[in-house]
Amino acid sequence: MASDALKSAQECLAIQAVHLSHCYANVRQDFDPARYNKDELVSQGFSALQSVDALEFEEDASGYRFVYLLGFRLVGKEEDQEVEGYVPKLEIVGSFSAKYKCKRKLNGEEIEAFSKNNVAYHIWPYWREYIQSTAARVGLKEVIEVPMYRIT
Repeated sequence: MASDALKSAQECLAIQAVHLSHCYANVRQDFDPARYNKDELVSQGFSALQSVDALEFEEDASGYRFVYLLGFRLVGKEEDQEVEGYVPKLEIVGSFSAKYKCKRKLNGEEIEAFSKNNVAYHIWPYWREYIQSTAARVGLKEVIEVPMYRIT
């Protein structure tokens, strides 16, 4: 059951846009994506809220911008990732900005609850498309299957 802070934030915030604000993909020189062997590699991922900023919209409306960072990488099962300067075989990172209009200023508890429960959910389809198209563009022969977002 959603907390009062979450319900209050959800009632106030209305999503306006999601944009890719920073991205990169890196393929290690000794890795050929066309010869990808999933039995020799491990996939890893991460996601984190980077920032929350108050916004002013044109029509005298206010709102918030939540910036969310997501990443994916392939590493060799037998590689020592703890060695200094380790570079994954493939790494794809994207930072997405989700903008919301809001009827009022939110308190910290509302922002935190909404960040944890809604922002990633709104950004996830954009991340799925970005990671799958980028993996194809670097020549990865198999599709990276990014599951649907699950609210926990």
